[in-house]
Amino acid sequence: MNKSKLVVVLTLALAVAAARAEAQVADVSLGIGGVTFDASYETWAMSVHSPALDARANVRLTDRFSIEPFITYGQRTIPVSEYRYQPLMVGGDTHRTEGLYGVVVHQRLGGLSHSGFQAYLSYGMNGAYYKESVPERQYIYGPRTVTTVQAQTYRQTDPMIFPSVGFGIRKSLGEHLAVRADADMLVFFIVPTGARASVGLVVPIGRNQ
Repeated sequence: MNKSKLVVVLTLALAVAAARAEAQVADVSLGIGGVTFDASYETWAMSVHSPALDARANVRLTDRFSIEPFITYGQRTIPVSEYRYQPLMVGGDTHRTEGLYGVVVHQRLGGLSHSGFQAYLSYGMNGAYYKESVPERQYIYGPRTVTTVQAQTYRQTDPMIFPSVGFGIRKSLGEHLAVRADADMLVFFIVPTGARASVGLVVPIGRNQ
């Protein structure tokens, strides 16, 4: 993952939102949840499947709309035995770091919201990344041919080309703390390809509504 690019994307999105905000109200939140996502086209593919931590920074633009850059972070191990369609392999398992990032808009649902409680729709664009560390392995072809492949690291970061739509709620626990829950569906070429969900704690900056 090119972390510097992700930081730039999220920082710019938040800066633009803050510059346009009618009221200086923002939320910073950390959550825990999960991501499942598969997309492919011809020779390209991206897959993310793991429990995940996520970080968000939400800035209110109006009474109904806010903008939120986010990033998720997950890890998983892929056993060597799962590579069924390869020649027989001997070696360690693959370690994978992966997640999603992007910018979404929250649209507050006035009929379902009241003082201290918000319900909202969310829609935006998502990107995906992974870093995969593969240990040294031996590939066995028949009874006499053994090929050793040295340890390798693979990285891939896809731009924000995956639209998402979802729903969330936020409940204030006082002036300086709130909780939230979110669920979003991701699509690729209008076909549903995955989902992300999270529950987390929110630290408001400004008025907590």
